[in-house]
Amino acid sequence: MDIPLIAEYYLRKFYGKRLPDLKYHRGLDEHSNIEEDLLSFLVQQSWKENVRDLIAFIRSIVTLPYEEEYCYAERGEASKMISMLESGSEFSLPESLARIESAIINRSLELSNGNQTKSSQLLGITSRDIRRKKSI
Repeated sequence: MDIPLIAEYYLRKFYGKRLPDLKYHRGLDEHSNIEEDLLSFLVQQSWKENVRDLIAFIRSIVTLPYEEEYCYAERGEASKMISMLESGSEFSLPESLARIESAIINRSLELSNGNQTKSSQLLGITSRDIRRKKSI
């Protein structure tokens, strides 16, 4: 699968005439193309649901607000759920939410340098919950 070509195709399909207004948007260069760092990230992903995940992620580049600093994994999963819902496709809400929850827990552990107690306080859950959810 040629990830860069597919990503650029769907970026133009979703944002077409709006692309010139989006230059310098995070993830896009001054010509409204996908930045090299982001393309490298896209190429390294396994895209478990094949092209559907990639399309959802590309759609999320501009759709979801960056002020909230979503990680790529969380943003892609959230966008995939929205896309599938809008297209009438079935998906597993519990599985999707578990992936987002896992990414948030991992991010909190990174921010707390692996300290599960501090991480659990950040998230408002117990250290036991952190250990249990990490093993899922």
